[in-house]
Amino acid sequence: MTIDLQSHLPYRLAKTSLRIKNATTTRYVRRTRMSAREWRVLGMLGIVGSQTPSELAELTGMDRATISRAIARLVKLDYVTRRPNAADNRSQTIEVTPAGEANCRAIVPRMKGSGDECRSLFSAAEFALLIEFIDRIDSAILEGSILSDKG
Repeated sequence: MTIDLQSHLPYRLAKTSLRIKNATTTRYVRRTRMSAREWRVLGMLGIVGSQTPSELAELTGMDRATISRAIARLVKLDYVTRRPNAADNRSQTIEVTPAGEANCRAIVPRMKGSGDECRSLFSAAEFALLIEFIDRIDSAILEGSILSDKG
């Protein structure tokens, strides 16, 4: 059996995603007391505000168990707190502390900068088209029309 990995889109996207993750971890995260996962969770909270663990899992693309471990460590570092979720008492809302806010002020501009660097490789029209293509793949997966267990 053979497969041309250079034209196999899932392989190429996964490989590129991993390279981006490794590059940003090397560049930004290693200087902190956090893991890459903790850094992403705290950065996301800095961007979107308080969230439940399920919401964080959806936003970051990480599973709930990984989110729970990251939150536990961020609580120990005093970067976030947990409070009961008023809408669902089986869940918690994760909020950034003042110490976490100070870290967010460093993280969020770095997240934006890495996005700007990647975006600079494309013209505005090319970037809009790339986002359209990514959205098309994502929608098809969510709808179950590709990469589903149906087939």
